[in-house]
Amino acid sequence: MTDNSDTSIKPFRVGDATFGDGRLTIIAGPCVVESREHVLLMARECQKRASDAGLDYVFKASYDKANRSSQESFRGIGMREALDALRAVKGETGLPVVTDVHEISQVEAAAEVADMLQIPAFLCRQTDLIVAAVKTGRAVNVKKGQFLALHGSPRLPRTRSERWAERAPPRASRRASRNAARPA
Repeated sequence: MTDNSDTSIKPFRVGDATFGDGRLTIIAGPCVVESREHVLLMARECQKRASDAGLDYVFKASYDKANRSSQESFRGIGMREALDALRAVKGETGLPVVTDVHEISQVEAAAEVADMLQIPAFLCRQTDLIVAAVKTGRAVNVKKGQFLALHGSPRLPRTRSERWAERAPPRASRRASRNAARPA
């Protein structure tokens, strides 16, 4: 059996952007593709600001925002048109692109355009979707759902507040020790 206990982060590249080397890399863009013109405008502006700050940058926009709280909310301009807009971002700016994938049937089409595929937090437990994304050979960013128990996911990176919470005594213990230190 292979020992897969090494959870250290190894640097990797997505286009010209490097992740995991200790420097900040920015993934940013509009929530959803609204038009080709809009994503190009946003990509150029974000690219300029990241470059001015000396940061690596990956452009991110979803071709479909399937996780809206209302079915009347804008979800996008359609997969084909949105992927064409993301293709234009890559071609005209040279930026690497990341987009969400929601269904296994969409993975290949998204991978033809995107340098990185992102699994939305609400789909982070969909093993078949993750496996399909990984099989494309693209980098995959699996967003951690807030509903996941940290102890059940030992290989997911922890936030600073999660690490602090593990070291902090339970709330009742803190109160008791604080009260014990007070003069009577």
